[in-house]
Amino acid sequence: MTKRIVVVSDFHCGHRAGLTPPEWQANLKRGRYAKWTKIERECWRWYARTLKELRRERPIDLAVFAGDGIEGAGRRSGGTELLVTDRDEQVEMAVRGLQEIGGKKYSLVRGTAYHVGDEEDWEDQIARAFSTTAHDHEWYDVNGIIFDVKHHVGMSQVPYGRHTAIMRDLVWNSLWAEAKQAPRADFLIRAHVHFSVGGWVFSGAKQRWAMTLPALQAMGTKYGARRMSGLVDFGFAVFDVDDKGRTQWEIKVAPIKSQVARATKV
Repeated sequence: MTKRIVVVSDFHCGHRAGLTPPEWQANLKRGRYAKWTKIERECWRWYARTLKELRRERPIDLAVFAGDGIEGAGRRSGGTELLVTDRDEQVEMAVRGLQEIGGKKYSLVRGTAYHVGDEEDWEDQIARAFSTTAHDHEWYDVNGIIFDVKHHVGMSQVPYGRHTAIMRDLVWNSLWAEAKQAPRADFLIRAHVHFSVGGWVFSGAKQRWAMTLPALQAMGTKYGARRMSGLVDFGFAVFDVDDKGRTQWEIKVAPIKSQVARATKV
């Protein structure tokens, strides 16, 4: 039987550009916050619509969340980027976002301490809502295909260097497997960087893939706008694995029109 796996990450619920379910969306048409209202709505509509289309094709057997469910306290910008400051309420938003997937089962991987807890693990609370536990690093065997999922991976500020860190992790996975300390991955998946790149290698005659996930937070952080150069991808991944291990997969990425920059006319 073919199994469908959806892998999502980086909701950053509570942030003005984070994934925001309808119950928390602002209703401002004027003023400084108006553009975030548009972004929240456009992002959620695409997310909900795309998941609905996937469920119509085939039930989602497993929903995997790869970290950074909430934005957290936003200390580095004094909370000025937050839509919701209460982290318990941010957790409620993240749970609502995951419920939208409609998976038969759920599994979570923990994200960045700055967002999800230096001393506590808020994603444990999200996991309890789905009667499961969160992990630091997890492996999944889907009809004999091994998925290696963790939140963190390095990144580069140069476009041609973006593949380096994820391919490095694939080599490390091979060494861990050779040492018989971890499963050998067919698909190695990381999040954190908010862009999607990847590559493949042949190990003997078997193809192995490594990839980073797009985020489900739109552009709009002060840090990103002021310090970073690269493009941001909004979306998630879906995998279909049949009973012989043959895998079809796709990275779903949305063009968010509400966040497009425009030149100021003078």
